[in-house]
Amino acid sequence: MEQVLDSGAFGQVVKCIDMREGGNPVAVKISRNISQEMLNAQVEVRILKQILGKNGDKHGIVQMIDNFSFRSFYIIVFELLSTNLYRHMKAPDFKGMLREDLRGIAS
Repeated sequence: MEQVLDSGAFGQVVKCIDMREGGNPVAVKISRNISQEMLNAQVEVRILKQILGKNGDKHGIVQMIDNFSFRSFYIIVFELLSTNLYRHMKAPDFKGMLREDLRGIAS
């Protein structure tokens, strides 16, 4: 683990190095050790698999690399991006997004 990227009600997202994939940086989402949070994470994985199975690259969806349970925590490994959507929208006091930014996310 290199650093904590974000934390909230869901748990934490940390920056790690994926040693199995040539040392690439990844974002690791660690759910809280609470049964409801683990179920929420598993639902998130099912939804992402459905979306990503239908050309996720084309739709600008973050790529999920792996997911698994570890010591009563549910772990989801993602490609590392520069920021999350919430922080991107929060930066200008939630005043919306520029059309160009929205196009990049929605296309």
